[in-house]
Amino acid sequence: MLSWRGLIYRILENPPHVDITISKHLVANPLEEGFTETFLSEPQGQLRDYELTLPDGKRIHVREFENQYRAHWDIVSPSVDVLEHLRRDAPHWLITLCSLGASAITYLISRY
Repeated sequence: MLSWRGLIYRILENPPHVDITISKHLVANPLEEGFTETFLSEPQGQLRDYELTLPDGKRIHVREFENQYRAHWDIVSPSVDVLEHLRRDAPHWLITLCSLGASAITYLISRY
């Protein structure tokens, strides 16, 4: 059986946000090797999401599907800095949040 610790090196060899696919039969559940379950993720049909924050602030993000895991690394873990994570790893969500905020402000101003 493969170890997540060993797979982390393989994941980090790729550019950020590039998934590798791992058969669930080849590796233990990420919770058994120090990952935590997270709910901060884009829905892509996954059953669950796991994360492991590395000492340098990067994050290993694992999505669990029926027969496989897909894993990549993020530049900044949201547990280290949420705004920086949004800026560097999920800018489309940052733009969406800013747009919603601007719309809410415009609406509030127009009411008075």
